[in-house]
Amino acid sequence: MPSSGLAILIGAGPATGTGIASVLTSPTHGNLAVALLSRRPENLQAVISKVRSASPDAMLEAFASDTSKAFANIKAHDSLKGLNLTLAIYSIKYSSKKPSLEETREDFEESLETYVGGAVTFAQGSSLRVMGSWDW
Repeated sequence: MPSSGLAILIGAGPATGTGIASVLTSPTHGNLAVALLSRRPENLQAVISKVRSASPDAMLEAFASDTSKAFANIKAHDSLKGLNLTLAIYSIKYSSKKPSLEETREDFEESLETYVGGAVTFAQGSSLRVMGSWDW
């Protein structure tokens, strides 16, 4: 059965991302093609393998999480052409490795800029896809 639409998932890690992708690609739940974005490419293949073990016909494609290029790459991908964006999920976790009492304000603000800035870029790219405009 062909996919009913496209979902873009950034933060496609081995736990939450895999669970989200499994539900979205399931023919009985979402039946969506899913473009997976992660900062760790090795995670993406593991996610795809795990999801396809439960749904062999799942349409999953992996992309680097550089959002400045990811949306153009998704647009150009043959298996995703013509699919309307149904859902865009920003599932990024804060990944400070320091104990909270060792975290400096500057480090915290830098991470906020990165994560919140990434969310804005992702939202803009997703909105442009929904509106049908890719000239970004």
